[in-house]
Amino acid sequence: MKILVVGDIVGSTGRRVFKEVVSRLRDENVVQAVVVNGENAAAGNGITLTLAEELFKAGADAITLGDHAWGQRELESTISGEKRLLRPINMPPGTPGQGCVTVQTAIGSFVAVNLMGRVFMNPADCPFRAMDALLAALPRNIPVIVDFHAEATSEKIAMGHYLDGRVA
Repeated sequence: MKILVVGDIVGSTGRRVFKEVVSRLRDENVVQAVVVNGENAAAGNGITLTLAEELFKAGADAITLGDHAWGQRELESTISGEKRLLRPINMPPGTPGQGCVTVQTAIGSFVAVNLMGRVFMNPADCPFRAMDALLAALPRNIPVIVDFHAEATSEKIAMGHYLDGRVA
C-alpha cells in the first residue's frame, strides 16, 4: 500500500495545490491513501469543518492537526462529528475529538495517529506515554502512521528512535 503523507497545508494556495496533486495521484493510482496536516488550512490558523470537508473531497483520508488545532473557534464544537479529523492524541482528557482513526482502503487498513510534542508547544500530555497506550490497545498486525507535530528537532528525533520498529 502506498500512503501519501502531506505536511502543513497553508491557506487557499495550499488547498488548491493539494487538490490538484492528490487528484492526479489518485487518478493514476499512484497512492491508495492520503494523510494530510491541515492545521493551517484556514489562512495559516487552524481549520474549519467546511475546509476539512474540502480536503476530504479532494482525496484526504485523514486530516491531522497540531498546536493550531483550535485556531478557528467553531472547531471545538464540530470536531467530534468528523472522526477523520484528528487532534493530537496526547491532549488532556476531555478534549473534544479523537487522536487516531482506522483508515480502510481497497488493499487493507492502517491507523493514522496525530501526536504533538511538548518542547516550545502548548501544554500537552506526554506523547511517549500516549503512544505506548495506543500501541498496547491496537492489534499488532495493523500498520500505524504517525504525524508527530513538534517544534524541537531533538524531540522529533527522540520520538523517531522511540517508535522505530513499532510503527510504519
